[in-house]
Amino acid sequence: MLHLRLVHKVRQILLVHKYLLVQHHQFLLLRLHRLVLRVHLVLQVHLVLQDHRIHQVHRLLQDLMVYRLHQLLVLRHHQLKLFL
Repeated sequence: MLHLRLVHKVRQILLVHKYLLVQHHQFLLLRLHRLVLRVHLVLQVHLVLQDHRIHQVHRLLQDLMVYRLHQLLVLRHHQLKLFL
């Protein structure tokens, strides 16, 4: 009887551990995704500034605002998933 309870507890611990690993992996992927987007935007701005096209700089700044909003939404979505 004690043996069965121990096996059950170990299984529960392993399931929780697996869940936490998946959550951590998703978090790391999200951070990597944000970093790639940020680098991409910085490179775009740099190229446009070299070109001296003001209207493009304006458009990129708008894109950056949309990107920030997207980041917030993704973060909220992720937080909600953790609560459910």
